[in-house]
Amino acid sequence: MFEFKQIKISKLLLDLENPRFTKEVFNQRDAINLMLELQGDKILNLAKDIVDNGLDPSENMIVRPSTENEQDGFYIVLEGNRRTAALKLLEQPAIAEKDKYRNKFSKLEQLDKADSLQEVRCVVIKDEEEYDHWISLKHTGDNKGVGRERWTTPETDRYNAKHGKISIQSQIYQFIVSHKEYYEEVLKSQKFIYATNLSRLFDKDTQEKFGLIMNDGYLYSRLPYEEFLLKLDKVLKEMVYISPGNNKPDFNVSRIYRVQDRKEFLNDIGVDEPVNFVSAWKLEDAFKNKEKEETKENSSHFTKYVDDKESSEIKSPNRKNNKLLNNINRNSLIPISVKLLFGNNQKCASIFQELKNKLKHDQHPYTISVMLRIFIDLSVSEFMESKRIPYNKKQNDKEKTPGLYDKVQICSSYLKEQGLLSQTQISAINAFAKDKLNAKGTLQQYVHNQYLHPSKDILNREWDNFEPLLKAIWSVEMQSE
Repeated sequence: MFEFKQIKISKLLLDLENPRFTKEVFNQRDAINLMLELQGDKILNLAKDIVDNGLDPSENMIVRPSTENEQDGFYIVLEGNRRTAALKLLEQPAIAEKDKYRNKFSKLEQLDKADSLQEVRCVVIKDEEEYDHWISLKHTGDNKGVGRERWTTPETDRYNAKHGKISIQSQIYQFIVSHKEYYEEVLKSQKFIYATNLSRLFDKDTQEKFGLIMNDGYLYSRLPYEEFLLKLDKVLKEMVYISPGNNKPDFNVSRIYRVQDRKEFLNDIGVDEPVNFVSAWKLEDAFKNKEKEETKENSSHFTKYVDDKESSEIKSPNRKNNKLLNNINRNSLIPISVKLLFGNNQKCASIFQELKNKLKHDQHPYTISVMLRIFIDLSVSEFMESKRIPYNKKQNDKEKTPGLYDKVQICSSYLKEQGLLSQTQISAINAFAKDKLNAKGTLQQYVHNQYLHPSKDILNREWDNFEPLLKAIWSVEMQSE
């Protein structure tokens, strides 16, 4: 059972076991300051909105009476801890330990000037199971329609348009939808193109790379039209790409969360600085541009699997060569542009995703160095077994067990016969493998030598040299045989 009650702010206590908290706290001051540590600017913005507009009348705080071991006559806030922290800081800015927030809260209008905020309308719940039910629906997704369902990007756009707000992300999204023929494959996963991700990605630096400028509320670009289409396509394909066997994209917001993350992301997918600018054109009118049909004629329908041939099919008029070399200073071993098809081999698929999306050189250099060798070994071994490629080399009249270098040679020769590797590629792969896979080579020493410390640029070069072989092994052609 529950009841509605007006409760003074001074009688509200933050929940010391709030799921948002990343460490243990023992009192209210510590709880409020931890909330500031986790969401400082957001709490400040919330406080500003409360001062300007009051509390959201459609959202009641959910509380429970304090127990005998807590403070009698007080209430523990189960839902609304952010609002409670903001209200407490508005009432007593001195609670904030950091000068930055203490000073900013002091400048806001104090609560004693707003009588309507002295008390808060709360729902008092005594039954813990009843509380768990409502909070679960509020914070754990749509729960098949029972809980709250997040607005899709089109729904968000329609709401903002009604209120005269056309954001950058909304205009970019409308550009994508208006070019449905060009972005046909991407739009098959349209529900995964989140407005929040577009908003975070297209910060000031990203806007410069796309030649974007805002004029009188409308978005213009100074990039050549085709170059803009291609760059945006690279971004979208990464956002919606789903590895075989998964039901949601590999992409997550951590890839673009910080400024440096966004720079690395754009660099890895080959979104370079613009070579030349042209006269600014309006995104809203772009679908009427006479170049549209020409652009479509010169482009193929994009698939989830990208190789060098496909990426070179669309040429920017301002580039001599649209093929991009891997960035040797990338923070992930495997470039974002690399897509492989693993069939039913979940182990190799999982290792690939970890090396590409989860393990970073600045955090996991030793793990990356060892897993690179393991991934190469598993790939060539699986390939030889699945294709039933024999190994006939003998030593002292006994069949010799092939080493990793032998397997690389065997696989590269087989792939040449299939027309998937050229003789030039094979020569380069075998020469590199002979140096790296012998007993003194780095890929062996990473595993066995405690004094060899992996280097980001060396590891990246090792991947780059083996990449043609691994692409051929895990290619669509090989999987479809």
